Amino acid sequence: MRFGAKELLTEGFIRCTGRILLLAGAFLLSLQNAFAANLKWEPALRTWEKPPRAPEPEREILSALKWEGSLKGLVISSRTPHPENERYTQAVTRLRMKVSAGNEAVRLRMEHDLEWSGGSLYRRPSYLQHQAQLPPPTRWDGESTLKQSDSWRLAQRPYRATLAVRKGPADVTLGRQRIPLGLGRFYSALDVLNPHNPSQVEGEEKVGVDALKLEYTTESSSRFIGVLAPDPTRLGNSRLLRYQAHAYASDIAATVGKIRRDRLYGADVATQWKDAGVRGELVMVEPELGSRYGRVLVGVDYAFSNGMSFSVEGYASGQSMASRRATLQADPWRLYVEPQGRRYAGGELRYEPNPIFQFSSTILYNTEDRGAFWGSKAQYLPAESVVLTFGMQNFFGKADTEFGGMHFLSYLSSQWYF
Repeated sequence: MRFGAKELLTEGFIRCTGRILLLAGAFLLSLQNAFAANLKWEPALRTWEKPPRAPEPEREILSALKWEGSLKGLVISSRTPHPENERYTQAVTRLRMKVSAGNEAVRLRMEHDLEWSGGSLYRRPSYLQHQAQLPPPTRWDGESTLKQSDSWRLAQRPYRATLAVRKGPADVTLGRQRIPLGLGRFYSALDVLNPHNPSQVEGEEKVGVDALKLEYTTESSSRFIGVLAPDPTRLGNSRLLRYQAHAYASDIAATVGKIRRDRLYGADVATQWKDAGVRGELVMVEPELGSRYGRVLVGVDYAFSNGMSFSVEGYASGQSMASRRATLQADPWRLYVEPQGRRYAGGELRYEPNPIFQFSSTILYNTEDRGAFWGSKAQYLPAESVVLTFGMQNFFGKADTEFGGMHFLSYLSSQWYF
């Protein structure tokens, strides 16, 4: 495009051209200063190279942000529990974004979910009644419904949010996190802090705990862990102190504290016996309701050379049934972290013939009411970042047992990591 003499001399054009030249000059000047400050001329080598700089990790508070995420689709089909027995479907689409930033001294980590869920389940009276009776699983829930109707809802919630600070052998972590406590796969005699449900469809989803965790690692790699966790229902905050060490080819730990309104004294060990892994927990509980009692967990893990492995586990509690019922009635939140019954036996079989296919089957048996849960799933990885899962669950026992009132369930999911 050409300009005439009249257009070139207009006030607007001259002002615009002057601003462009001024900005270009400032940019070249700053570039020259930065070039001169960061580079030096070596006549002998006739090359430009950066001068060495001493590392200053304590001054580097945050490095570049790191973004990750996943998109998951899940479809579930089953019937509502006895006596309603109505067929339902549920569909879930969840976008999870993960953001982390920091260095060895300070680390910020956040995981947030945007979830759409819908289906006929939301119109079933038993489901609506059950959801209304549930206490919040965490102290600061953070979940909110953005939009909803009778058959679907769009919600957002924080999944993980932690700020970790490290200074020498000490680490401090604040926020929603998993507390390292317990060795059980199904139930734990020691871990009554982290919400867990062995029969849930998405077994890998762990709610976490809103807590302050302090860790101190000694020169011998032993660790002292202190935890302060506000109670979600405000009945009594949890405070505990844990010591972990490695000795005689075994991982051993001792825990003391007060979890909610119960005093707890426990020990756990994980070791090897021949080719099998052996783990156990022993806990003494002084409850607010009832007399003192003990809990114990014993588990064995074994792996074959062909990609197959299995685990068996036994759990027992010495609490009386009357005291158990009174405790759960006074504090329903315990069902997030404790089993409904007192004695269980469980087993899990896993088979991974190659890196792209995995199969697992799980059974959990309540030895008191003789109800049982059985679940199996197969996973296929068509690509490095894609996981396809098909699974089913079945429940056995009389209608008044823990598992007998539920019905056969099947599900299909796909998850893409990016």
